[in-house]
Amino acid sequence: MPKNKNRGKSDLSGKESFHFLWVGALVAGVAQFQLSPSGIASQSTRFNSIGDNWALVRYLKLRFRMHCANVSANQAACFSPQVDTFPSTLAQVMERPAALYQDQAQTVPTEWMPVPVADLRGQFPWFKTINGTPDTTEETPGNMVIIGTGTDSYALEFWLDVQFKEEMAPANTPSPVPRPVGVIARTLYEREDSLKKDRARVLALLAPCTSAPPPAPLPSSGL
Repeated sequence: MPKNKNRGKSDLSGKESFHFLWVGALVAGVAQFQLSPSGIASQSTRFNSIGDNWALVRYLKLRFRMHCANVSANQAACFSPQVDTFPSTLAQVMERPAALYQDQAQTVPTEWMPVPVADLRGQFPWFKTINGTPDTTEETPGNMVIIGTGTDSYALEFWLDVQFKEEMAPANTPSPVPRPVGVIARTLYEREDSLKKDRARVLALLAPCTSAPPPAPLPSSGL
């Protein structure tokens, strides 16, 4: 049967770009959202609508900047890769590679902050577009976090480039993303490969013996 050269090409979208704002008020000095179509549905309805028709997404590029929002105290924002505990203080936010600081007296937006590709790529090659489990490790590479004071206002501007994969019916929960080979599986593979090499060396040593002529018969005793 001839191979279909076009197989899979229609199941991968081109690059999509999104430009959106994240504005609101802090709750007890904190605000955050998950980087996923449903996580930023209120900030980018277009991203959420497109993502609802695809099973998987990967994040190619993300940059953001902070705007002045009539704050009463200083603020800091960052992209935090998927972790058990997200940063909760200004100092912890500023320890992240992609972080911005806004002084309360500042009157112009900050510079654009690009998120490192390694952090944005996350732990999987593709992420689910629709949240379907309590554990979000398969649905996002990380969260955006803002730390400030009380209920101060905040305003962040974003440019995001993504790519989608595997068309699906809207709102169907996709299957979990295959996990990369674990340490145990990799160790077993290395052991099997080592045994194959040892076997090949043994066979190479035995080869001359198997090709030698048979031994001559013993001389007759005359009895």
